[in-house]
Amino acid sequence: MLSSKFKFEIMMTLFDEDYIFESYVKDVERRTVDKAIKETTEVRQLQAAVRQVKASREWEVRFVIFEEMLQEQREAGKAEGRAEGKAEDILILLEGLPDKVPEDLREYLFSEKDSDVLHRYLKLAASASSVGEFAQLIRQ
Repeated sequence: MLSSKFKFEIMMTLFDEDYIFESYVKDVERRTVDKAIKETTEVRQLQAAVRQVKASREWEVRFVIFEEMLQEQREAGKAEGRAEGKAEDILILLEGLPDKVPEDLREYLFSEKDSDVLHRYLKLAASASSVGEFAQLIRQ
């Protein structure tokens, strides 16, 4: 049979464990709420800063300039892509000719960025009977 003192110690131990667990849960809840409040405050501060920036005429002008710069970069990228495509088309035509396309000619074609020049080269490649003839025609 268990003594009353031993029963009391067991009850106190169980009570302490329940108390510790409840304290832990409450602490986790408190930290979670504190974190949510802090994050909400930070979000509100960020939203306020964004509203101020949007309201500022100076930032509006900077944003318009930035958009224009991005548009120019996009256009330059598209032009570069079209130039590379034309250079590839020229090489396809030249590779159909009996002689081999030299590496320096390949590099030259891909270094050319002027669309009109590449268009002229494309016509010359279509009418050339050899890579050597094409090379002479583009040097004229």
